[in-house]
Amino acid sequence: METVPAVRNNGTKAETAVKKHNSHNSQTITKRSAVMSSTQFIRRALVAFFSLILVASMAMGQDLNLNGSGGTLGGNWNVKGNINNGSATGTYTFSGTVGVNGTGAQDIGTDDGTPQPLIFTTLNASGGTSKNQRVTTTVNTAFDVSGASSSWVVNAFTLNFAGTTSLTSSGTLDATNASSTVNYTGGSAQTLLGTTYGGTLGLSGAGAKDLGGAVTAAVVSHTAASGALAVDENLTINGTSASSLDQISVTASDILDVTGTGGATIADVTSNAGTIRKTTAAGTITFSQAALTNAGTITASIGSLTFSGDVTNSGGSAVLSLTGTGQANFAQDLINSGGTLTLNNSGTAVNYTGTVDQSVASATYYDLNMSGAGIKNATGNVTIETGGSFDNGTATTDMDTFTLSGPSLTQAGGGTMRFGGATNGVVFSTGTVGYNGGDAVTQTITAGTYANLVLSRKSGTGAAAKEVGSGATVTTTGSLTLPSTTSLTLVDAGSSLNVNGDFNLDGGAITNNGTITVGI
Repeated sequence: METVPAVRNNGTKAETAVKKHNSHNSQTITKRSAVMSSTQFIRRALVAFFSLILVASMAMGQDLNLNGSGGTLGGNWNVKGNINNGSATGTYTFSGTVGVNGTGAQDIGTDDGTPQPLIFTTLNASGGTSKNQRVTTTVNTAFDVSGASSSWVVNAFTLNFAGTTSLTSSGTLDATNASSTVNYTGGSAQTLLGTTYGGTLGLSGAGAKDLGGAVTAAVVSHTAASGALAVDENLTINGTSASSLDQISVTASDILDVTGTGGATIADVTSNAGTIRKTTAAGTITFSQAALTNAGTITASIGSLTFSGDVTNSGGSAVLSLTGTGQANFAQDLINSGGTLTLNNSGTAVNYTGTVDQSVASATYYDLNMSGAGIKNATGNVTIETGGSFDNGTATTDMDTFTLSGPSLTQAGGGTMRFGGATNGVVFSTGTVGYNGGDAVTQTITAGTYANLVLSRKSGTGAAAKEVGSGATVTTTGSLTLPSTTSLTLVDAGSSLNVNGDFNLDGGAITNNGTITVGI
C-alpha cells in the first residue's frame, strides 16, 4: 500500500522536471525571438537607409547640367529635375519644345553671381510644383503654365516674352518679387497675363498689347513708339517709382488706377470710354499729348492730374472730376463740350499754368489758381465755391464779357485782370485791372479802390466808352491810364474819380460831370 505515495512523488518530480524543461525552452525561444527582432529591425533600417540613398542618388541624377560655351539644342526636351548652367560660359538656346514637368520643385538656371541667360522657343511648365527662375529667361514663341499648384516663379530676375502666354488648369505666374522684371516684347499682338507684377512690367515691340485679366504692377514701362496698349481689364499701378505709358485706350467699364506715389506719364490716350484715376496716394498722372479728347471719366481724389496739351471733355458720358484733395493742372485749353466738370469739391484745386494763351473752362471751382506767361481767356462764367478762392497771382486773365464771382478773389502785385462786359468788372486792390471792352459797349467801372486801372479797347475801330456811374466813387492807389482809343465819362455831380498815383492821359477823351482828384 506504500507504492501509491511513491508513485505520486515520482509524478511530482517528473512534472517539476517537465516544467523546468519547458521554462528553459521558453527562455531560449524568447531570447531567440529578441535576437531575431533586433536583426530584422537592423536589416529593415539598413534597407530603408540604402533606399533613401538610392532615391537621393536617382534624384541627383535627374538634373540637366549645361556646361561649356553655350549653343543651340534642338528637338523636344522633358526635364524632371533642375536645369543647371552655373558652369556655362555662354547662352544656351532650346529651339524645340521644353517641358519642365518634374513633381518636385525645379530650378531653372543657376545663379552663380554671373548667371548666363537661357532662351526657349516653346516652354511648358507643369507637374504641380514651383519652377524657380534663377537666371534671365526668354521665351520666343509660346509659354504655358498648366495644372493646379504649378507655378513659374520669376524671383529677382528678368523674364522676356516675345510670343504668346497662357495659364491653364489653374497654373500661375508668380512675379510678385519687387526686384523682378517681366517684359512683353512681341512684334505681333500679345495678351498680358492677368496677375500681380511686383516689380517692373515692360511693354515693347511693335505688337499691340491687351490684358488677359486684371493686372497690378508696381511700375509699367511702355516704350515710346511700341504697340498700343488696350486697357480692356482693370490695370492698377501701385509703385513708388514713375511709370510710363505710350499709346493707350481704355474701354468702357474698365479702370486705369494709379494708386502709387510714383505716378505715371501717359504719352497718348487714343480713346477713353472707361476711367482713368489717381487714388489712394500722392503722385501725378501726366498726360503729355498735344490734344486729348475724353469721353469717359478722368478723376483724382489725391495727388494731381497734369495736362500738357489741350483737353476736350466731350459728350454726355464725359466726366472730368476732382474729389478729396485732388488737383488738376492745365498748360493749355480746357474745353467742355457737353461733358460734366466737377471741380468744386472741398479741398480740390485747379491750376492754369500755361506759358501760351489758354482757354479757361466755364465751371464752378473750389480753389482756382492762375500762373504762367500766357493769357488765361475765360470761355464762360467762372464761379468760386463757398470756402474756396481765386488767385490770379502774377498772371493775366481776361474774363471778356463773362462774370467772375466768389468769396475770395485775389491777385499779386504783378497780376492783371481784364473785363470786357458792360458791368462785369471786379475790384482788385493789388495788381492791375483793365476795362477793355470793344467800341460797341459802354463799360461802367465798378465802384471801389483799385491798385492800378487801365481803360482800353479790346476790339473795334471807335472809342471804347467807360464811365463812372451816378453817385459812384472810383479810387486808385496807383496809376490810371487812358489811351487815345478810349473815352471816360463821369456821368453826374455825384460821380468821383480819385487817382492817388499817376494819371496817364494818353489822348483819351474825358467828359467830367463830377469830380476828378489826382494825388493825395
